[in-house]
Amino acid sequence: MYPDILDMKRFYADYPGLLAREVISKTIQSKTKPHPSQTILGLGYTSPFLRPFLGKSRRVLSFAPAAQGVIAWPQNDKISTALMSEDLLPLPDSCVDILILSHILEHTKDINAVMAECKRVLAATGKIIIVVPNRSGIWAQLERTPFGYGRPFSAFQLQQLLVGANFAVDEITAALFTPPTNNKYVLKFSNQLERLKRWPFPRVGGVLVAVAHQDIFAPIKGKRIPIQSMVWKPQPIKSYKNTYKNTYK
Repeated sequence: MYPDILDMKRFYADYPGLLAREVISKTIQSKTKPHPSQTILGLGYTSPFLRPFLGKSRRVLSFAPAAQGVIAWPQNDKISTALMSEDLLPLPDSCVDILILSHILEHTKDINAVMAECKRVLAATGKIIIVVPNRSGIWAQLERTPFGYGRPFSAFQLQQLLVGANFAVDEITAALFTPPTNNKYVLKFSNQLERLKRWPFPRVGGVLVAVAHQDIFAPIKGKRIPIQSMVWKPQPIKSYKNTYKNTYK
């Protein structure tokens, strides 16, 4: 079940959503190097994290599952939004340079279909960035935030998901160590908390951020098809022109 789209918009417009927006957006930006020729695609609810790409990339797209809904961006932002089916993205193959997933994998009914479509649309040199609730983090335990809905992930589960979809994992890090609170004194020191807790508690952040790329040499899964081989068999000499006859077994 997806959280209501209006509830998510209100969450990211107020504390502690503003904190989550800032921390996650900075983490994503640190993993990417936008280029004016790139196409950026966000799947799920990614609008809080796409704005920094404006003016730095050729095209910025925001696609949301039909079950979740989507909010149109202001015309001045030049971000194209659309509703889509989770297992069928309205895009050609290998057209996306940076693919960002947020608030989708923990809710979708067919996670394998979503990952297959991600692999199809991602360019060979592209990069996929996934943001999911951390199973061991406090944000996943509270339903007053969108990270408290759906299935949370551990770092091992997220790695297995990417490897199973034929992606090569670059890194998986935790972020959002500050607890979800409206206390202004706690929020005031959120930057210090984010830096400090990365060292003694590297896996206790509220979200996990995975970075991966296309595994070009991944094996193709499916039924093996036997290939016939050509064998030369000696035959009785009937004429001086045909000494051997090649047959196939």
